[in-house]
Amino acid sequence: MNLLRMRWARWSRSPVTPFLCAMALLAGCGTGDPSANELALADDAIELSDAGDAAAAANGFTADAADESIVQPKAMPTRSVLDAAFGARPGVQTPAQAARFLNQATFGATVKALADLRSTTPSGWIDQQFQHTRSNTYLAHATSLGRTPVLSLPAGTYTASTMFGRRDNDLNVNMVWRPYIAYQPNQLRRRVGAALASIFVVNSRVAALGLANNFQTTGAFMDLLEEEAFGNFRDILMSVSRAPAMGVFLSFVDNRRAEYDASGNPTRVPDENYAREIMQLFSIGLYELNLDGTLKPGADGQPIPTYDQDDVFNLARVFTGLVLAERGDYVSPMVVKAANHSPEAIRFLNTAIPAGTPTLQAINRAVDALFNHPNVGPFIGRQLIQRLVTSNPSPAYVRRVALAFNNNGKGVRGDMKAVIRAILLDEEARVDRTATPDVQGKLREPMIRLTAVARLLGATSSNRIFPIADLSDSFTGIGQAPLKSPSVFYFFRPGYVPPNSQIAERGLVAPEFQILDGSAILSGINVINAFVDRAPQLFDLDLDYLDSLASDATKLIDFVSLMLTADELDATARADFIQLVGAIPAARRWDRIRAAVQLVASSPAFLVQK
Repeated sequence: MNLLRMRWARWSRSPVTPFLCAMALLAGCGTGDPSANELALADDAIELSDAGDAAAAANGFTADAADESIVQPKAMPTRSVLDAAFGARPGVQTPAQAARFLNQATFGATVKALADLRSTTPSGWIDQQFQHTRSNTYLAHATSLGRTPVLSLPAGTYTASTMFGRRDNDLNVNMVWRPYIAYQPNQLRRRVGAALASIFVVNSRVAALGLANNFQTTGAFMDLLEEEAFGNFRDILMSVSRAPAMGVFLSFVDNRRAEYDASGNPTRVPDENYAREIMQLFSIGLYELNLDGTLKPGADGQPIPTYDQDDVFNLARVFTGLVLAERGDYVSPMVVKAANHSPEAIRFLNTAIPAGTPTLQAINRAVDALFNHPNVGPFIGRQLIQRLVTSNPSPAYVRRVALAFNNNGKGVRGDMKAVIRAILLDEEARVDRTATPDVQGKLREPMIRLTAVARLLGATSSNRIFPIADLSDSFTGIGQAPLKSPSVFYFFRPGYVPPNSQIAERGLVAPEFQILDGSAILSGINVINAFVDRAPQLFDLDLDYLDSLASDATKLIDFVSLMLTADELDATARADFIQLVGAIPAARRWDRIRAAVQLVASSPAFLVQK
């Protein structure tokens, strides 16, 4: 049994409400092979679609007034979509294989995404994703809301009854949830942008530094990451180094040259915050690495530091002289105020920048030095693998991704498209689950669990403000939300090891476990269950396909398992869930859907992505 699932299964057996207790116990790990369920589901999907709109209407919500008031049925997916998503197609990836890929490359599988993927190959789908242009940017949405404080918005638009999550004093979180959940063509760009946001961290709470109601600032920053997600990593480093959101968050906007007293002693030195973090977190890391991501030992057998305090001190001089383009403009790239820039000669990481080098030239030379450091490929590549595929990639996997970073096959270094392809198409990412080692996979981030459930339910909203707020509190939320990281180190570190665990005994890591304690485990499950309960009142839901399966508990559970777990639900849990859902009267169709989603979403098969 997968080690991550073992740890989750053990932690999930805490005394909570009777319903949650039942789900935790039912989510035990068996050895059954659920793959046989796929064809039955596919056959049923095609059969249902044959009847067209008449069948969709006949399968509407009819049990009681409560059900009828919850959902307004929409047109069921057409036969062509269902056939592409679930039909038996020799030589094409199975629905389970496709769902597994989508759970790595998007914010959660949907019927439309499954059909898109199975109409081509994973490689072809990635190529299609690379062609999509960006629209509906975060900044455009933030600008449409204007700079009006949330408390001044029209009554009823942002209250406890109309929002899910803790009411906050900005719209940052709310702004990001919508594109993460709503089905859009450019899903891979969104997902990679979110992975980059876990490395290049800014926090919406920069208000403490004098930037109130700053959702336009963070909107522009998220746009930057998504825009560069398919570009070159060097451009990401350069753009981030001039972004006002990062300048404020890491305190190098208005960073000034050193000043000295009459004796030549410094009375002020440049802020070192960004200089340290661009090396430690954004490019090369703390220690020298082999191409496969393993540590290079020094002559004494100890890791070799990549930089020292002199490097930080000198690099801080590079990042002086940047100011806002205009007073109050926290969107446009920062510009140069030459009088603030350090004139001294600079030497760091064996790179020399002559005295008097203009600001942008100095920054470009510094970025070049970091970008060309041999650590960048394995250091950044491994973290992107962790965010998308598995917490413990083998050294060979890291090496293959680092090689793609170093050379895209055409002599170009840092090509993000080559890196993304290498990560998602690697044999370790695509290996058949029956041959998967027990260390493969990752604990899903809480917000990725929420988006997967919301996408399964087809959650959309025409409201100006998307109805999900801050869920980052570990006692009342899921312990995570976009742009709510507690520090520049994100919510968890890539090398985190759960103490006193088999994971620790085997020298492995499990980053996402860092934000899980007793309260977060229980709250995370409870909050997502509550999300499902409230979803019909908060969103426009597309439940018609789920509704068409609701009369058959087996087919309903199998479909939910396919979409959320890529058919990883074990035989024991599957049988128990079918029995529980089947005990609900067939006329109570929404209750059956709700129970099926809540049960599968609380199981180790969903909580741990393989």
